[in-house]
Amino acid sequence: MASNGFQPGLDAQDKVDPAANRVRRYRDENGILTQKEQLFADAYLRHGETMRAYLDAGYSERSARCNAYKIIKRPKVAAYIQLKQKEMREANMLTVQRVVDRLKSIAETCESEGRWADAIKAWNLLGKHLGMFTERVNIQAEIEANLSSKDVDAEIARLIGVMKEGNENNGETS
Repeated sequence: MASNGFQPGLDAQDKVDPAANRVRRYRDENGILTQKEQLFADAYLRHGETMRAYLDAGYSERSARCNAYKIIKRPKVAAYIQLKQKEMREANMLTVQRVVDRLKSIAETCESEGRWADAIKAWNLLGKHLGMFTERVNIQAEIEANLSSKDVDAEIARLIGVMKEGNENNGETS
């Protein structure tokens, strides 16, 4: 066995556990990752792009657009990615609270130094995190529970007509 923990004849992702002399692969209650799934997940963790990770794992470029999204949604792949992201955060001691505290410190320091653009950027990031800049729309509607399908179709037709009238009055055409 090579000194890097890999056994000749195995793919780079198939690390051998020297104590047990067997291949270590990620496994949870959802099953074990295939070699390509693990390559995909590791590539995704490196650069955060699903299509690029799909191609890096050796999948076909022709099917990348539709299948990359499907792979990342597989329970065992998603669980592996979440586990590895948690491990990376813990290794770097990166927590939401630490980021918030640091952004607040940066914003206050930039303000005291007169670096307004940097202060605004830091405050903006904090505000977005707290959901302060989300546009909220309040919609109220009354719904009649005893409508027949004929009544529903008639109401839909009426609303389409109202929308078309509004578009024509605004100079838009459909």
